[in-house]
Amino acid sequence: MGTRTTWITSETGPKGERRATTTGGGASEVAHFEHHHSTATAAPTNSTRQWCGRWRLDRRHTVCTYRWAYSKEQNRMTHDASLTSRLLDHLRFERRDVHRRVLTLADDLTDDQLYSRPGAHAPSIGFHVWHLARWEDYDRTVMDGTPQSWHARDLARAWGFPSGGLGEADTGTEMGDDASGRLVLPGKAALLDYARSAFAATDELLEQLPAESLLQVIALRQHGDDVVSLVFAGMTHDNCHLGMIEAVRGLLGLHGTATR
Repeated sequence: MGTRTTWITSETGPKGERRATTTGGGASEVAHFEHHHSTATAAPTNSTRQWCGRWRLDRRHTVCTYRWAYSKEQNRMTHDASLTSRLLDHLRFERRDVHRRVLTLADDLTDDQLYSRPGAHAPSIGFHVWHLARWEDYDRTVMDGTPQSWHARDLARAWGFPSGGLGEADTGTEMGDDASGRLVLPGKAALLDYARSAFAATDELLEQLPAESLLQVIALRQHGDDVVSLVFAGMTHDNCHLGMIEAVRGLLGLHGTATR
């Protein structure tokens, strides 16, 4: 029994349709070819409609899910930015306020009151003010790299302070009671001038500090390793000494900021 070989080729009809021609074959082969290769759009079957419907539904679900996730992320970022901005504003206000309180509590004192020590283990109000100003000066240098006013003005020499022996970073920290008691601070005008300058420089820096700088790494390990840690540590430190200043005023028979 011989084998019949059918050659089927495709050509374009006068209306652009595809047509099959055969060589040595029958109509069944042509019909099979045209069924699979015709450009005419066949009416979709129920299964086709179901598949396309599922694809459209899945696509819509994917797009909606993406839009929902994107919107949620945008809302979270907006909320975080708003929270950071409010936090920074609060820090700025608190630092300015504690500086104002310290200066107010020292401003109405005489030199004798300013440097009066209520006990062997209790520094004077003047020492607290100097100590706070020194740390503000130091911390600002850590944050922005500008020279300390203490060094730029050579105040240690101008005030006749001993070389060395002023504690950690020349701030009075860990000086000891005897050493701090022997330290002769200048008159009130000179002391408060330095304190106002140091406090104002810190306040100005915080006013200009962008939120993205809060996590900037700094070289001050004892207070954390970023700007926001240093700012919080400074605020805690300021308020700690503010409370001690208030207490010393009470021992001197004077009012504090919370009493009249």
